[in-house]
Amino acid sequence: MTECCSEYENYTIKDLCKDHQTEDVRFYCEDCKVLICDDCITGEQKHSKCSKTKLKTYGEKNLHALREKTITVKETKLPKIKAALKLAKDVQQCYNKSVQEQKDLIRSRREIIRKHFDEIEDELMDNLSKYEIEANRIFDGFIRLNTDRQNFIEYVIRCVQQGEVDLTSDSVAAYHSQLTEIIQYNCSSEIVPKFEPLNFKISERYSTTKYYRRLFGHFENYRLDRHQNKEMLDMGSEKVDRNGNLVVISSCTQNTEEDEKASDFDENSTEPTNLKFNHVIVKRVLCEKDISYIIPKGNQFNAWLIGKDICEINLSTSEPILTQLISSVGEHPVTAARSKAHYLLVGLKNKGSLKKLQVNNGTINRRRKFYKLVSHSKIKPKYMISICTPALSSDTDIIACMVFCPKPESSEITTENHAIIRWTSLEKITKEICIPYLKVAIANPVSIAENSSGDICITCSPEQKSSWIVLLDKNGSPKMRYPPNKSNQEAVSHSFIGAGFLSDGNITVMDRVRFRQHLISNRGEVLNIIHHKQKPCSFAVDYFDNIWIGFDDRTIQVIKYDASLCEDNQLQTKL
Repeated sequence: MTECCSEYENYTIKDLCKDHQTEDVRFYCEDCKVLICDDCITGEQKHSKCSKTKLKTYGEKNLHALREKTITVKETKLPKIKAALKLAKDVQQCYNKSVQEQKDLIRSRREIIRKHFDEIEDELMDNLSKYEIEANRIFDGFIRLNTDRQNFIEYVIRCVQQGEVDLTSDSVAAYHSQLTEIIQYNCSSEIVPKFEPLNFKISERYSTTKYYRRLFGHFENYRLDRHQNKEMLDMGSEKVDRNGNLVVISSCTQNTEEDEKASDFDENSTEPTNLKFNHVIVKRVLCEKDISYIIPKGNQFNAWLIGKDICEINLSTSEPILTQLISSVGEHPVTAARSKAHYLLVGLKNKGSLKKLQVNNGTINRRRKFYKLVSHSKIKPKYMISICTPALSSDTDIIACMVFCPKPESSEITTENHAIIRWTSLEKITKEICIPYLKVAIANPVSIAENSSGDICITCSPEQKSSWIVLLDKNGSPKMRYPPNKSNQEAVSHSFIGAGFLSDGNITVMDRVRFRQHLISNRGEVLNIIHHKQKPCSFAVDYFDNIWIGFDDRTIQVIKYDASLCEDNQLQTKL
């Protein structure tokens, strides 16, 4: 922001022309509304063709209007300027006070960190002293023992050599016995103690300015903007402070959804840093397949992969195992899920039913298995949208979000009514919840999920518009929308491909815009945002809170929100 300089500073009314500063003004230019001199109207000057009035004539003509204008300005504009000046000084005082508070906070932060570092230093030094004392105790014991042995051996040698003629039988027996005993005593006592040198190490990851900046603290995405606070007094308009109160600047940070940063020690990161919501990559693999859907199975680290074909992947072994079940699906899949009975259901775009993955044993080799897609539930294809596995303890086998009242082709209504339907394993409908579009905004649902409380999360991703999720209770009443509805928002700031519940009740949402993964509470509060390096194309959450992500570069990652786990640092395996 450039410094605000006043053109009225040291202002005095002058009788000299602005363009010709040695000439007195003699005319008023009616077209340009400025005072001009003789040189301005001669030759090819810019005012030569303008309408002009002599100053005397102009003054006599406008004297009364000038007096009226001064009265009006004095009664209307001048009080506003005075109020603006008072408000600006008050706000400046508050701003400077907040700056001083931030300075004090930074200094106190340094003291707090220094205190923690002092405690860690004392702990390390205490441990080092304990190691030193113990090592010296062992060294001193070795030296003392072998010094005594050395002195005794030298004494025996000296006695024997000096009294070689006069040695009696008793003396020979005593010296020989004692010398043999001391020579044979604990042969290991002659092995010099050896300890590995101490090596104080610090990870390179934690020795960077970025890490220390994140540890110490940083200013959020702050910028000075004279007009960013709309509650401020506008001197050029009729509106003053909307509330008539002093505006106190507490934070000038502009927090938009697009400004959320990655979590891996980004020096500009503004995301929550609670370790509880840190994530680790527990599995990763290069699949070399285009994946539309990842459907976790009942066993941990096992899933079906659906694209042009259907495969199953096992990441629980030391080497990942990928098995192709069906070589070609034949149609574009629009939804897929695992039923509560642990079989795979796939909805195809141009088929009038949900398809079930059926397995049969071979007639000759009974151990060999054959897979095929068979009809499961007959549904008109344009009615079927998204299915998911039930989480409630009931006889429900599958849940579907469907259009139950499609709009007429001639209708101008852009939002359709939807229903949430529960099927049993016998393909009977146990419950149907109708959701009129006037009650809950649902458009182009791409995924549906349920938690153990019966809450239902629907991901809406209409074309050419920003995505959102809606959280409904078990009766279909709305509880939360994320992000909140912004009627004036035109830009596509989110492109969600799915959302899933975690066991703690939080919701994780996958976003293709800036490759983000949102973690939110059931009240819509943002807890964490992860930035991935590649664009995600598929997403699922399993029963064990493992989050499966397929990326456009054909890699698959399994991540988990758990700071106590270790990240899989091995090179990704190519299947």
